[in-house]
Amino acid sequence: MKRIGVSDWYILSEEERRSLREGLPIPAAMLKALFTYVDRHLSSSECDDTLRHVSEFIRANDLPPEAIVAWLERLGGYCDCEVFNAEEVLEDAVPGYRDLPPPDGFRE
Repeated sequence: MKRIGVSDWYILSEEERRSLREGLPIPAAMLKALFTYVDRHLSSSECDDTLRHVSEFIRANDLPPEAIVAWLERLGGYCDCEVFNAEEVLEDAVPGYRDLPPPDGFRE
């Protein structure tokens, strides 16, 4: 799949949405937990133009850093405040995304 930018997310075909879902580096519920974690931390501190909070979450949950970071960057998430670009795409690609419960066993 091509690199997707925020301005492109709304024109994804159903095939591209399916491909995006199938290419998730971790389950959608865990990605939602990651975005929630980053959002909470950014509400009390400014973005330092790194993936510091993303990296903290990845380490705390023993997740594959290379795959997650590559996926986020492909969707425009080059720092903590930009990862929400990826979440916008995910919200469109994953039916019921907003209602996903937290995954079992994740650590904040």
